[in-house]
Amino acid sequence: MKVLRLVAVAAAAAMIMAACGGESDGGTLEDTSWIVDRLQGADGSLESPVADTVLSAEFSTDVVSGFSGCNSYMGSFATDGNSFSAGPIAGTLRLCDPPAVSQQESRFLMLLESADRWRRDRDQLELRSGSDVLIAFSAATPPQLAGSSWTLLGYNNQADAIVSTTLDTEVTMMFDDTTASGSAGCNGYNSQYETSETALTFGAVASTRRICADPPGIMEQESLVLSNLELVRTFAVTEQGILEMYDESGTRLLRFLPAE
Repeated sequence: MKVLRLVAVAAAAAMIMAACGGESDGGTLEDTSWIVDRLQGADGSLESPVADTVLSAEFSTDVVSGFSGCNSYMGSFATDGNSFSAGPIAGTLRLCDPPAVSQQESRFLMLLESADRWRRDRDQLELRSGSDVLIAFSAATPPQLAGSSWTLLGYNNQADAIVSTTLDTEVTMMFDDTTASGSAGCNGYNSQYETSETALTFGAVASTRRICADPPGIMEQESLVLSNLELVRTFAVTEQGILEMYDESGTRLLRFLPAE
């Protein structure tokens, strides 16, 4: 009878742990990366992120960092069983446009600091306040750039704005195992690249030296695109399949669509 009673107690404890969440559900948080699927809105319901934004969290030893839709952030975190705490969290201070992106960013960081429970089930993670889910994540699966081809949709004009490519121009990028190459609109270019998880860096960019007069502005565009390329430090592919490249402060530099 004593053995049966002990088994029953152990089973009840396991059920409580499953209900509360914690390491027993599928591992630890340390050395994991996640992308936000849903987060709690102003009315308390869970909602998807604003279109064309990526919210992420990467957990290393005692540090959580990531991208909050417009800016990069970093702060401390701790777990103890199924308990969770994070903060204080600091981020870069780039202005976000449209306002919905800024509002989402503030809410995401507030929710991250408000969470006091965590639950992981393999490639799914929830941060909670009590029994309420604040943020739901899926494990980040970094896209494989090697073998992919892209067409430029927009670029940073170095006045903190993303502008569309000039009419009647096409800027392309193709990745092999070590080199990115393509047309910058007038000239061909190539650069060695390195990538790991969401990190992406390009080496010195080499290009041909042709001068193009038409359409107007093509050479200025080409110069900005290639200079932005050397500033890239991170990347993400949105749910819509858009390849986004960012600098070290989280400023968006380049946006690509999959090549047809």
